[in-house]
Amino acid sequence: MQLSYIGNTCSTTKLRWSGTPRLPEVFDLAMEGRLCEASFRISRLSAEASPSENLTRYSCAMSDFSRYPEALRDVLEVFESNPGDRNQMLIEYSDQFSGVPEHIATRPYPLTNQVPHCESDSYVFVEALDDPAATPAPRLKYYFAVENPFGVSARALSAVLDGTINGLPASDIAAMPIEDLVPTLFGKNISMGKGQGLLSIAAVVKRFAQRYAKK
Repeated sequence: MQLSYIGNTCSTTKLRWSGTPRLPEVFDLAMEGRLCEASFRISRLSAEASPSENLTRYSCAMSDFSRYPEALRDVLEVFESNPGDRNQMLIEYSDQFSGVPEHIATRPYPLTNQVPHCESDSYVFVEALDDPAATPAPRLKYYFAVENPFGVSARALSAVLDGTINGLPASDIAAMPIEDLVPTLFGKNISMGKGQGLLSIAAVVKRFAQRYAKK
């Protein structure tokens, strides 16, 4: 089963499963960090659908990245405007990937930081650059680990996030939408399994920010 899109994507588009508007619930759950429940919903949708049924495609005429932080918005706009260069850009980002330093975490990495459903065995770590007790929304710095040596896509996404959201206040990252990231960066034909794992990386990033923003 694959997640399919028509044309460009935007943060306000809706997905439907064979005419039933239920898939947005899955994305909402993932954005809230409720990844296990999101996975269960996807499994139920798959079980209920016949082999000939597919996800109704995105129908938004143009993308709206206005709710993303400026640096990340710029990257998304470049990828959207240059689909023919996508693979090369992803490889370049993957090459820029820098793993988590040992002063943050060492192997074996704790399961509490493991990204659910990610085929590349990814981990996300975060530290506050400001005192959370004195700052309502401290600035955050994220670190990523990708244990699968073939996890090019996971490394690329991690590098994009590393270079665009690090140092931002927790409140900005917590308010950031994530549903456009995977289709814009990786294209419309990404498989459901791979797409879910990549979306989970972004969902974990957002979940950590939400925790700091609530302190």
